Amino acid sequence: MATTTRARTRRPAEAEPRQRDAEQTRRGILDAAVVEFARLGMSGARVDEIGRRAGCNLRMIYYYFGSKEALYVAALEKVYGDRSEERRVGKECLRLCR
Repeated sequence: MATTTRARTRRPAEAEPRQRDAEQTRRGILDAAVVEFARLGMSGARVDEIGRRAGCNLRMIYYYFGSKEALYVAALEKVYGDRSEERRVGKECLRLCR
């Protein structure tokens, strides 16, 4: 009885190792969460879809935010914080134009 061996195929080596950027990952998750929560609300948004949009796995979401609820709160803070900054800049512009 002849035995055959299968040739092992190797993945091509990446040209450069992938750099990890914690702040960029966190920002990407938060940006994806804002979109998903805006579309579907807290109960309709799915964490796995947020991960897919952000290009990361679920573990990273829970690592950075702890829970879906905490991610929702962070998304609200981001949206309202951005709006607050826009109002502050707008008021400053009006003050300078007078």
